[in-house]
Formats: sequence, structure tokens, C-alpha cells
Amino acid sequence: ALRREPSELIFPPSFTETQIRAALRPDQLALVTFATAGGYHFFIVDQSSVQYTGFSKTRDLQRTVAKWLKQLGATEVTVDRKQVSDSEWKTTSKEIFDFLFAKIVAEQWDVTKELVVVPDGALWYLPFEALLMGEGDQQNLLSEMVNIRYSPTVSLAFGGQRPITPADNLVAIASRLSPKTEIELTNSQYDQWIDPLPESIKFETFRHSSNLLGNQIDQLLDWSYIKATRGKALATVPISIEKSNADNGSINAWMTLPWGAPQHLILPGYQSPGITLKGRPPGIDMFLTTTSLMAAGSRSILISRWNTAGKTAFQLTGNYASSHQTDGISKAIADSRKLVRETDLDSANEPRYRSKGDEPPIKTEHPFFWASHMLLAVPDATEPKIRPYKKQSNGPTRLAPGAGLPKVP
Repeated sequence: ALRREPSELIFPPSFTETQIRAALRPDQLALVTFATAGGYHFFIVDQSSVQYTGFSKTRDLQRTVAKWLKQLGATEVTVDRKQVSDSEWKTTSKEIFDFLFAKIVAEQWDVTKELVVVPDGALWYLPFEALLMGEGDQQNLLSEMVNIRYSPTVSLAFGGQRPITPADNLVAIASRLSPKTEIELTNSQYDQWIDPLPESIKFETFRHSSNLLGNQIDQLLDWSYIKATRGKALATVPISIEKSNADNGSINAWMTLPWGAPQHLILPGYQSPGITLKGRPPGIDMFLTTTSLMAAGSRSILISRWNTAGKTAFQLTGNYASSHQTDGISKAIADSRKLVRETDLDSANEPRYRSKGDEPPIKTEHPFFWASHMLLAVPDATEPKIRPYKKQSNGPTRLAPGAGLPKVP
């Protein structure tokens, strides 16, 4: 006779509030959002408490998010010089920040090094990196003041996870980020960022079943256009140039083997089908895609909300891929965004930028070019190092020993 046996692993893991708070460092904050039929609820979690910070009606919040995404150019087919030179996005950015973080005092930001965002609904498409904090001349991008990491659930964001293993190889899919991206651009960016790295492997076509080969790849950088289908996130094929049976390359197939996905995934060619907020429910494509990839074994995922498809996307992800193993993911993504913001616009190699003849040079400092990519990761052994941490004189208050999270295999 057969008997029921308890599973040794639950994914996502299930932890109590006490266990989650015990796993937070004193320099971490979490913004946890919860979307219901009536509206959005917001919670701030730190080591000492869980604070309910506000509510927004669904219609109001989604209208504001949609307006900001339009100002950023995320939902436009193309952008032009007028749009990327306009500062209108800054007003909306500050309004959103003030609403979401109204109850966080300046002193708390002073000791915070990392903000972990657990988004829900339309907030999956909101680039927190481009929010503005401060007043007047003292305004700064939130991502310049704290590191920002995302997590599909709060239980995946903190505490012990399966051990980190060395990432010995990096596989780069050198294709096109969009049908309009020139393959010569891909090759030149590969030569600049990836080819000098030890154990880097280049594929221009992929004739293998990625669900079988995925667990042999430590890091995957996919410079190809990923065709995501609304409502069918598990059918998405991360290696979209795969020539074998497409079913073998889907996220669903990756989950058939334990930890069958690469540890680190970089997917700048993903274009979220729900970013226009016209489908219901919003955010489900991003939630299912990222949660499933983590369930398949990925420790970190750098994925785009909207696909800029040009040179800035290659620069940001190429710099990140070449540095995150040595510098840590938090510093690597912060440095990569800064690199793009300080780069001169190469209009000929930005397919979504509509140039109007000879134009004076400008920097690609508008968020359209650098704020698309969101970093999701389970806890990393490398602590963020954006700025010195102001230690508390009496030390942090800690919960009783043993109250922390158990290890997840």
C-alpha cells in the first residue's frame, strides 16, 4: 500500500512574520505590496516591525503607473529627442515616492543600504530605480542612495537559501535584441564585454534542449528577443533562438529537472506583454516568469520590463555580466546603470529612438535607457557597498537565537 509522505521542500518557502523579521539586517527595508480587487495595500517591514503604510484604489494607482510609464517611453513604440529631454517624468516620480514612502523618516533612510521590493499587480512594471527622493537641489535617484532588489515573495527575499556554488562559465547568446537590432552591434558588444572573460562561450544559434543543458550553464546572458505570450508565462522560451523542440526550451520544461536553470540569468530582450496595463490581471506575467525561473534554480535574474533593444541595453547587461561575480550583484547593477547614464546617445544603434536628422549630442540619462532592468535575487553573500553604513551605537535589536529562517535546500 502507498502512504503519503511529507515533502522535504516547499517552494516558495513558507515562513512566519517573526522568522522573516529575524532574517533582515538592520540596514534593510522591505516594501511589500498586496493587490486585491478593491485596491493596493502597502507594508514596510524592518527588523523590528511590520508597518501598514497605506492604501490606493486600483484605478487610481494603475492610472498613475500608466502615466509614468508613458512619460518614460516604456509603452511607446519609439521615443524621440523631445521625450528623452523632457523632465516631466520627474514630477510624477517624486509624487509616487512621496506616496509609497511617506512614513519613512529621513533618519531611517540614513541607515538603510538595501530596499527589497515585493511587487504585486501593476507595481511589477514600476521602475523603483527611477524614483526621486529629497527636495529641490537635494533630489537624488532612489537607486543612487540605496541598493534595490526585487523578490516575487517576501519569503524568497530573506534568510538562508541553498548554498552558493562557484560560477565557472558564462554562456552568451549573441543574437538580436529585436528584429531591428543589427547583428554587427551584438558582435561588437560581445567582443568588448564578454570575450575577454575566462570560460565565456558564444552561441549564435542554439541546437540543444535547454532544459537538459541548462544545469550545466552557470551564467546565461541572452542577447536575443524573448517572445513572451500574455497569460502563458510558463510557455516562454528564455533561449529564444533554440532550434530544438520549443517545448523543451520553455520555462515549464526547465522545472522538470531539479535546479535545471542557470544560477544567474540576464535577459535584456524580455518585453513584458502586460506593461500597457490593458490586460487583467496586471503583473501576472512577470510574477509567473520570475517565480518559475527561481523554482527552476536561478539565484539571480536581471530581466527587462521593456526592451530598449539597443546599444545601451548591451552596455548595461554586458558590464553587469562582466563584473557581478567579482563586485557582487548590487554594486554591479548600480555601476552599470551609472555607466549608461553617463554615455553619449548613439542614435544609429538605438532602434526605439527616432532621430530627426543632425542633432546635438546628449547623454542617455533618461530612465528609458537604463531603468527597464529589474534585479531579482535570493540573499547574496556579498553585502551592498554603495556607501558607508552608519552603525548604531548600541547595536541592533535581535530576536532570540533560533528564531531565524531555516535553510532552504
